[in-house]
Parts: sequence; C-alpha cells; structure tokens
Amino acid sequence: MLKALHLRVFFWKIANSWYSQWFMLDELTAKAAASYWQAARNEHQLLVNYKSTETPEPLPEHLAQLLDMEFDDDLHQVIVQRAYNLAWNKASAEDTDPDEGMDGVVEDFAVRSPLDAVAAWWSCWVLRKALMRYLDGEKAEDVEKDIDAAVRTAPPGSEAQTRAM
Repeated sequence: MLKALHLRVFFWKIANSWYSQWFMLDELTAKAAASYWQAARNEHQLLVNYKSTETPEPLPEHLAQLLDMEFDDDLHQVIVQRAYNLAWNKASAEDTDPDEGMDGVVEDFAVRSPLDAVAAWWSCWVLRKALMRYLDGEKAEDVEKDIDAAVRTAPPGSEAQTRAM
C-alpha cells in the first residue's frame, strides 16, 4: 500500500504540471500504483488465510477495509494532492478546496502514519460525498453504504471516525 502511495506522490507534480511533456505520466503511474495496491490486497488475503503462530502482525482493521476498496476510489486526486502537500511540508489544503474535516487530519493525534492519513482523508471525502448526495435528494438507504464505509475506514479514535459516526 505504501509503495502505491509513494509512487503516486513522487510523480504527482510532474504528471500534473501544465508544462510537462509527460502527459501520459499520470495514467502510467496510476496503473503502476494500482498494481502495487492489488499486490498488497493479495498479500493481505494470503496472511489472513494463513494459519500460523509466526505470521507477521496483521494489518489494522481500518487499513484492511481501505485495501478492500477500489484503488481509484482510495487514491482520488484530492487525496493524492493532500498527501503530496504533507510529503513536501506544505499546507494541507494547498491546490485543493478547503474542507474542515480533511484539513484537520494532519493535526490529529490518532493519525500516526501516511496510510492512516490516507484512510482519514478517504473517510472524510466519502462522508462529504455521501452527505452531499443525501442533500441532493437521494434515498437514505443509498447513502448509508458510503457512511458505513467512512466509519469503517477511519483510523480508530480519529476526528474522521468521530465525524463519520
């Protein structure tokens, strides 16, 4: 999972700059990162199914839930931009729309790793999207699935989890 995130963040600015001659770089890195994401998913499934006392520490539940989501949904452009900003010590909302829930992730003490930050950002993003769909008139039953996903993927004890609950 971390390799997929690093790949997307490392090439983010080059792939999305207007002066870049590498117009296909974003698509190429997205496909390569998706293959790493799928490899992480396969390895996680092997570890879950492998019954031994010497297995490595299991993936935290919120990250396992995030891993089960589709890659394109997990590393959405808004989330990758925020991860890029975090990696280069920029303001979290730089080059994105300000969002109080997503902006607070970098200051949340429950977020302890880059993958926790991605999970919290994804949870906030899905929750906001679900609430906007509900306000647009969609049925509560249709929105409920996204809200449940936001609760399950938020890091335990984080502001994102509190907001989703």
